[in-house]
Amino acid sequence: TYMCWWFPCYEQEARGLDAGPRLVKRLVGFGDNRTSSIVAKISEEEVAHVAVGMFWFLRVCEKLGRMPDISFK
Repeated sequence: TYMCWWFPCYEQEARGLDAGPRLVKRLVGFGDNRTSSIVAKISEEEVAHVAVGMFWFLRVCEKLGRMPDISFK
């Protein structure tokens, strides 16, 4: 999984990242390979999206001298 274990506040994003591969498996199980490949691509791109967001969020928290887990809303 892509669980962001060092900051519990990121669990929601981690759940979203974890849901993609599970959905792909279900779609394949239903025989919907076209939709499963679309969801797989979206899921793959979401990892990079979240990584960039986390990078900048952590950077801003560092510059402001704030703890990320307390600052996240």
